[in-house]
Amino acid sequence: ATDVRPRVRSVGQGRMTELAPRVGFFVMKAGADSPQNANTFDEQNQVTPGNVYLKTGDLRFHHDQNPPLFESIISLPLLLRTDLNLPTDHPAYALWSDVYLFSDVFLWHANADAQGIVTSGRWVVAGFGALLGLLLFVWGKQMYGEAAGWIAAFLLAFDPNFIANSIPTLDLGLAFTSALAIWRLWRYLKRPTLINIVLAGLALGFALSTKFLSVMLIPSFALILMLHPPPDKGPRTNDEALQHSSSVTRRLSPRLLRRGAAFVGMLLLAWLVVWITYRFQFGPVNGAGLPVPAPQYFESFIGMFLKSSEGRANFLMGQVSVIGWWYYFIVALLIKTPLPTLIVVSFALIRWSWRREWRESSVLIVPVLLFFGGASVSKLQLGYRYILPVLPFLFLMAARVGQDIILSHGRRLIKVAYVALAAWFVAGTVSIFPHY
Repeated sequence: ATDVRPRVRSVGQGRMTELAPRVGFFVMKAGADSPQNANTFDEQNQVTPGNVYLKTGDLRFHHDQNPPLFESIISLPLLLRTDLNLPTDHPAYALWSDVYLFSDVFLWHANADAQGIVTSGRWVVAGFGALLGLLLFVWGKQMYGEAAGWIAAFLLAFDPNFIANSIPTLDLGLAFTSALAIWRLWRYLKRPTLINIVLAGLALGFALSTKFLSVMLIPSFALILMLHPPPDKGPRTNDEALQHSSSVTRRLSPRLLRRGAAFVGMLLLAWLVVWITYRFQFGPVNGAGLPVPAPQYFESFIGMFLKSSEGRANFLMGQVSVIGWWYYFIVALLIKTPLPTLIVVSFALIRWSWRREWRESSVLIVPVLLFFGGASVSKLQLGYRYILPVLPFLFLMAARVGQDIILSHGRRLIKVAYVALAAWFVAGTVSIFPHY
């Protein structure tokens, strides 16, 4: 015992030392890319309301806009700067509450360092990209094995779409918080304890307070809780297996009741996070009906839903449409995902033991279907970034099959092909710097 403990600790430290360069590459590439690219339209519209919320507690710029939690985290570095002017006396703030106009005033007229303001937010989001890579490593290792964790983290660290979205917008943040929430739900399913209910609920609340698209996590939670099998108790004898199968129906209802109660607890905790984010607002929605916690959340959700249902000018392959196309994100996925990633993910989907493992795999399948389906039926189809939350789950699927191939005996040709795909993937990402 005295010999094992130091050895185990040193091995853990070694693994983290090996992982650091991979997630560090993500931060380095995103950070080096930042000064060479001008500010994009959406960045100023996330940094400015986040800064207003932190300094004044005012939610006026979040009417019919996404929740303020992740925007506030993005804007945290601005609190350290004493040279910035927040022009709350400008008519865009005092009278109009126009987030777009006030963001333009804050960045380009009231201050002299627009690039520096945005760059600080880019570093924060790049850090969350690294955290997502670490999360995929931990989750992949827990779910399938250490090699799977490495593969999932590798696919994230060198993915140009994630590097491109290491900017102060909400899409990478949604990918991180969604993966975090589903991971904590999976941990509850493996070990149904009170602490795991609490952590899953808090993670869900973090996601719901990041972007409204995260509401797809609520039906995801419900479906996974219904579909996922109970924790594996280990191998059974034939007699035990027969006895177990005959008692499944008898035990199904109590298990679903327990999971239903856990789901309610998670929702309550998630809503507590949302309520805190909206500074304990309490009142009727749009001034009518019974008072509820965080009424502005409902008001803004309804407002954004109505605006998106009206449609906007979407562009795809030489065409413009205000209602979008059902195949928009399929085309976007095929065009903008690196070819090595597409090959590996496609191979994983073909090799997956769906018939035998579909219930265990529901934790990955359900979020992919709901997020991708929700984006596809929306009239708001403004780019690949809307399906970023899908990618971490696809990476984990690919990682599981990749691990089986790497650790299997024989199949040398397939292993060589995997190494070649990895080299192609890295070379492709590095070669397009800084134009992700």
